[in-house]
Amino acid sequence: MDMGAASAYLSPSRWSLPLIPPPSPSPPPQESIPFSRVSCCSSRLSSSAVTSGSGSSKTATLSAIQSSGIIACLRSSCAEIAFEAASAALDGGISVLEITMSTPGVFQVLKRLVEAYPAAFLGVGTVLSVADAINAMNAGARFLMSPATVKDVMNVVQGTEVLYIPGVMTPTEFCFYRYCVHTMAVLVLSR
Repeated sequence: MDMGAASAYLSPSRWSLPLIPPPSPSPPPQESIPFSRVSCCSSRLSSSAVTSGSGSSKTATLSAIQSSGIIACLRSSCAEIAFEAASAALDGGISVLEITMSTPGVFQVLKRLVEAYPAAFLGVGTVLSVADAINAMNAGARFLMSPATVKDVMNVVQGTEVLYIPGVMTPTEFCFYRYCVHTMAVLVLSR
């Protein structure tokens, strides 16, 4: 078997899959297709932690997340496709959108979106460092999300108008951090 004919093409889902070689003659190889994925998750976030002393921007962001019921999560392999996909989602009625740190040029994309859609609630996800948190805030993020609670990011965000949504999984994490942040994403695993 000719290994060149059996090699996989990059699929829109980003993963190369082994393919059974086609019958002769072989089709010409396809070029890589950039991908973009927008997924949505329903959020039931508690506003009980929002105190009267919190900034109005944090309260507005939390209210927008609660009223929309969805945080659209955008991950793309290309900055331009990320901008186009985010624009399509926002034009289609999504009001809360998160762009993941794995998207190339995430801060430039965010800055362009903030300029084009000033009323949208735009944030950055998978924020794991202080540098990324500061860059996201400078680009206009209204919220930051992390898959876990990153204390340094939490400390940088406190005292700003940016909402920090860390991920928690255990009751201990939930109880410990409920006094430190306005809201949190509860990660539920199932088999």
